Amino acid sequence: SKAKGRGYFHPNSSSLSPPAAWDFGGASLARSVSADAAIPPQTPSRLYSGLAGHSSLVENWRLERGNLETLRRKAERLYRDQQSVIDEMSEEWLNERKEMSHLIQGLRERIQRLEGENTVLKKFASYTTQVP
Repeated sequence: SKAKGRGYFHPNSSSLSPPAAWDFGGASLARSVSADAAIPPQTPSRLYSGLAGHSSLVENWRLERGNLETLRRKAERLYRDQQSVIDEMSEEWLNERKEMSHLIQGLRERIQRLEGENTVLKKFASYTTQVP
């Protein structure tokens, strides 16, 4: 007998396996009916052990995900702390740089003033040595 409107015959209609032959655009993918018979049926205990294995994998995945979330939060906190320290150090460095710039500017002005005084003193010294 043919299955309803599908155009293929399945020799074991009570089986959950795919049909024995499929036709995809002219290319036939034939399977041996004996291959269906070679696959042992799933017993409830095998099914439950498979589900238990799957459950343990899911539980392990959830635990690992939780651990990763904890590590991510720690990494973000560490990053924020380090960024805060870097920002504070940068601000201190900028303040010290500003102070040093003011100090350098003050020293340059002092040098110019001393050079001016030195020039005046040299002129005065040369004037007093010329006058008898």
